[in-house]
Amino acid sequence: MKVLRFSLVLIGILGLLLAGCAKEEGGEQAETQEGGVETASQASPGDPTVAVIVDGTEVTNGQIDEEMGRLKQQMGGQMSPQQLESMTGVLKQQATDNVINRVLLEQAIEDEGIKADQDEIDEKMAEITSQFGSEEEMDNRLAMMGMTRETLLKEMGTAIKVEKLLAKKAVDSGVTDAQVREYYDGNPAQFEQSERLKASHILFGLEDGATPEIRAEKKVEAERVLAELGQGANFEELATQHSTCPSAPRGGDLGFFERGRMVKPFEDAAFALDTGETSGLVETRFGFHIIKITEREDGRTIPFEEASENIKGFLESRGKQDALKNYTEVLRADANIEYKNAPEVSAPQ
Repeated sequence: MKVLRFSLVLIGILGLLLAGCAKEEGGEQAETQEGGVETASQASPGDPTVAVIVDGTEVTNGQIDEEMGRLKQQMGGQMSPQQLESMTGVLKQQATDNVINRVLLEQAIEDEGIKADQDEIDEKMAEITSQFGSEEEMDNRLAMMGMTRETLLKEMGTAIKVEKLLAKKAVDSGVTDAQVREYYDGNPAQFEQSERLKASHILFGLEDGATPEIRAEKKVEAERVLAELGQGANFEELATQHSTCPSAPRGGDLGFFERGRMVKPFEDAAFALDTGETSGLVETRFGFHIIKITEREDGRTIPFEEASENIKGFLESRGKQDALKNYTEVLRADANIEYKNAPEVSAPQ
């Protein structure tokens, strides 16, 4: 049930809102006292030339270029650099639309006097974090959207305000029990869970092009730590001390994974182990690993009762994204959008 594991209502909204969000040095956005972030109209990184005026609010080429960079990052794992380059014109239009939509939403939020306090932001962040199997999974999912945990936190105030705006405008995105059941019955493959493992590892990382001498040194270090484990040393403590993987602060915990998620030598070694068992040295292109299996789950069909809450969250998220898109189209239809130095698009995106 990979899709539904990430069924986050606010994540979906943030995917449509993240315009002009600073990610490079010198472009960090400041949190407001209301728990939000600088608005698109306040931030002015990069080229200050005015590209569009949206109901009196100026949007710069720098803001559009920054949003274009986020779109490229989001699509980078799906397309080659050459393909991305060929889509420059399309991405420029999409980036322009994204920034315009955000400005219109910010104006509507201000007109309605909608606020978001820090307690609300903290509560939503905790809710989102809890829905991921591990911090690594969360970071991977956010990276696919061109985001980090830091940008997620900074944008959370805006997302909460948008939710309140949609509710105030009586935009219905509710989900019935019948719709949840219909989705479950109509998508059986999504609820087939393959055998999966929960593992920890200690990585002795090697950079690309490492010399034979460096490789030999790393192997000696890994063998020494393996010997300590054989003498009863604590795996998690050694992982924290020696692993070069980002999982080190968690004692090497990688969370659950199915076949096909890890590089083959790692996967083959991991799935050959019993629960509680520790491997010998496993060599991959990343370096030398010592793997410990902490849990194992057999393949199964996830029952409706267990899946229903995730399905409801997914459908609510999809409904709110649709509602947000429809609402921004209404705002655009009533807005005075003056293109100065940006691609003019014929229809709202």
